[in-house]
Amino acid sequence: MTGTELSVSRLSGGVTNVNYVVQNENQKYVVRVAGKGTNLFIDRKNEFHNVTTMSNLGIAPKIYFSDPETRFQIQEFIEQDTLTAEKIRGNNDILSACIRLLKKCHSSGADFKNRFDPWVKTETNLALLQKDGFHNYYPDWKGTVAFCKDVHSQYQAEPIDLCPCHNDTVAGNFMGNDVSMKLIDWEYSGMNDPYYDLACFSMENGLNAGDEKLMLRLHEDKEPDDKEIRRFLSMKIITAFYWSVWSLLQIKNGKNADFYYPYGMDRYRVISESRDRLHEVNAG
Repeated sequence: MTGTELSVSRLSGGVTNVNYVVQNENQKYVVRVAGKGTNLFIDRKNEFHNVTTMSNLGIAPKIYFSDPETRFQIQEFIEQDTLTAEKIRGNNDILSACIRLLKKCHSSGADFKNRFDPWVKTETNLALLQKDGFHNYYPDWKGTVAFCKDVHSQYQAEPIDLCPCHNDTVAGNFMGNDVSMKLIDWEYSGMNDPYYDLACFSMENGLNAGDEKLMLRLHEDKEPDDKEIRRFLSMKIITAFYWSVWSLLQIKNGKNADFYYPYGMDRYRVISESRDRLHEVNAG
């Protein structure tokens, strides 16, 4: 950085890290200080490789410096605001810009070194809950677990080409507008089924069936057929189950049940809603 005068201010938000805006007379930067213990569940070397690759493609902000050992990172400051679920649901131009950006990532041919598999993570978390005798499950838990396992088994029967994915497509990780958009926070990135990004995007932003149809049409460059809709709904169930189990694990680990139980319950309801729609497609 050039110049002698620096101003520093903390950015609001951020769950796993603390971020600061550092400004000199010429430019602004975002400085990330990784949260304590994040190295236990985030591989920073993979993150650095992935975000640098996406930065070079214009999908992520520019990375000026990153240290995989200390997890300290300096990146481009984006002048535009992060999106909200309300902005995405209420504006097809914004929704379309988000999906175009995800498709650019998915079709980039980039080689991420790591694999993000939500089902493997779900099974690990389920085992942790069962090992410690956790009992505060959601309604009809055993039946839902059996159903989700059956959906995953059928999903696996179809070969899926993995591609680079962001894997945390909440509204707040999209910055920009319908003309210019960037994706931030690549901590969970890895090779995955692109429909995981789409399922997470839909679930976290409260999209309806019409929004989802538009999303699939944009991603596939055509009207989605029954096979694609079935695959999407299956992945939505797998995704919702992953976050439902994850929320219970947070409670088991001593975090605020008043926050995490309703959070997980909202995702748990998605399983039931998607199950009904999946039955309609299968019967159709």
